[in-house]
Amino acid sequence: ATGAGAQVYTERMQKLEERHKEGMGVLLSDLSGYLASVAVPPTLLPTIAGVIMRRGPGVGSNGGSGSCGGGGCGGRDGPTKKETRFQMRVLGVTTAADVAEVAAKQFSLIGDEVTDMNDVVLVLRPRSNSAAAEAETEADGRVAGGVSDADAAVMRLMAVGGEASSGAPPTYGAATDSGDGKGSGKGAAGGTPTITVALDCPTPLFKLVPDGRLDGGAWELALEGNFAVKSDAQMCFSLEFVKGAEPAQQCDYYQCKTCAIKWVCSRCASTCHAGHEVVPFQMDHTPTWACCYCAKKKAKTGCKLCQRS
Repeated sequence: ATGAGAQVYTERMQKLEERHKEGMGVLLSDLSGYLASVAVPPTLLPTIAGVIMRRGPGVGSNGGSGSCGGGGCGGRDGPTKKETRFQMRVLGVTTAADVAEVAAKQFSLIGDEVTDMNDVVLVLRPRSNSAAAEAETEADGRVAGGVSDADAAVMRLMAVGGEASSGAPPTYGAATDSGDGKGSGKGAAGGTPTITVALDCPTPLFKLVPDGRLDGGAWELALEGNFAVKSDAQMCFSLEFVKGAEPAQQCDYYQCKTCAIKWVCSRCASTCHAGHEVVPFQMDHTPTWACCYCAKKKAKTGCKLCQRS
């Protein structure tokens, strides 16, 4: 009798465990369905993307050989080179104009001011295709996202400037977008094409990428073209020196080891001697004359800032 009772007890416990597992399965399934219904769509989640703003090859007043656009220079005037890299938070509503606004603020933080971006476009370049672009900034926030059929049709229209099609994926690369986001061109073969967006295009960046969400770890944002900054209009300190000025004028002087000269004013150091081996020489110096040996030895240095405009 004792053995039979133990067997009945064991069978009942097994049935209870099975019912418990079934009940937990139903509860977890219902919970998963509820969470999926109230969760924020991946396309609304922000991301952190690396951004670079630079002049295109040979573009800009300092874009030639030996200019600040060619690699910068040492000393405290290094940031005046015409390039900046930073990271920014990209939301589902972020547009190309928003990226340009943040880039302009970055130039302000390094002591310069963007005065003209009329010829600049935003290029969304897949990381797999951006090795030549020297993408060095890292980004996170990789969350996949979908895109509706209606949005996909809009993306096709904006990418190729034609009628929406339901066949092959849209071609984005090398497009020259107008204010309404339309453009034309073909992407790189064998990979995800780049997307070129005009700064006045009102369409959010998330809507322009194939997955409906810009993954900061998979895309590089590049503002490229001919833009102007306040430092473009710089003059050599020797042209601005005023003897007996109150308060007394000060200047940071550098030594250019490449040109073998000292007493180079900070502006000439960052422009005329960009890419050279430039080191600080006399910081916060109070000169008694219009001193800059870059201008004084123009025949040797080819000073670009000692001509009055």
